Amino acid sequence: DIDSSIDDPYSLLRKGEYTKFPYSVMEIKVANSIFNNPSSRTLAWINDLTDGYLGKEVRKFSKFI
Repeated sequence: DIDSSIDDPYSLLRKGEYTKFPYSVMEIKVANSIFNNPSSRTLAWINDLTDGYLGKEVRKFSKFI
């Protein structure tokens, strides 16, 4: 990685050139065959993830501006 030796990469940017986003975004793409199989372990994993307290599903969220 080209910036792996930099301790504080923000120090290279001018004020106003960046915004810290205190959250993370995870996109999960699922094949239709998984939704059609209620006993799918993948579907169970996704449900556990979205039903838990660490993640929150946001429908129609776009990572693009």
